[in-house]
Amino acid sequence: MVQDNHFFPGVPRTLWKNRVNKPVMLGTNHDEMAYREVRTQRINITTYTKSFAEIELISRYASFFQNQARPTLDALEGVYLDHGSNTSDDEHLNILKFVVDAETTWFFTGPAGEEVSYYLQNNNPNVYLYEFTYASYLNNLTHTYPGYNPVVHGAQSEYVGMGYSSWLRSQADGKINATDIAIANFFGETWTNFAKFGKPTLDDTWKPVKSSGLTSMEYMEIGANIGMRTGYRTNDRTQYETAALMAGQNRPQTPKDVITSSATLLLNPTLDMFVDRILET
Repeated sequence: MVQDNHFFPGVPRTLWKNRVNKPVMLGTNHDEMAYREVRTQRINITTYTKSFAEIELISRYASFFQNQARPTLDALEGVYLDHGSNTSDDEHLNILKFVVDAETTWFFTGPAGEEVSYYLQNNNPNVYLYEFTYASYLNNLTHTYPGYNPVVHGAQSEYVGMGYSSWLRSQADGKINATDIAIANFFGETWTNFAKFGKPTLDDTWKPVKSSGLTSMEYMEIGANIGMRTGYRTNDRTQYETAALMAGQNRPQTPKDVITSSATLLLNPTLDMFVDRILET
């Protein structure tokens, strides 16, 4: 993000040491990038073949892999495709899920795990992590692929913001159940507690993250069975870190030929606050 060729003071991996240790809550949804693949593109399911997936993942999203594109894709296929490299082109739903999983890893869950690790390196004792895993009727009113009920980007907003039209329609269709109510109450209580007290639960049921280990990072699963878990998106975090090593560079890179600057160049206090928050996260 630039203004008159002035780049922000840095990127997260160089700024984390300067962060103020205050309470932080962050999290992801189980199938974040299904928002784009399922809801936005709305292409025919038969379009999802292995060759299409490779073009989608490598040509469009990961040009920084360069000569490591093929090994990276092979590694991803081994993790996220049910039959690995032996997956046939007619396994369209399997391939769609593969694309969603890989994209979610690169743009959401991988960076989220990295962010938590930065906070822990800086000895922040109040970092609360979650994953939203509940695929409800509320979140799939425009669902287009039978047999696939992803928890897409923004799915939690129906429970945090209580969208009137979505709830009204779901209620009219007889699709609101006890789990929907419980999750809405949980979001309402924990978000309010965090805003008021700096922690989501007053009885410490939702515990802060203590470990950055691939199999031990603690998080709250918000779903049909709400509770603390360990090993936040282990496969995703492994692939995210491995991909960077294979590519020979970390993400993101500071753009070349720009002037590194500070948030004080921005035009008003509101923007300053916005940028400060970006730089912290």
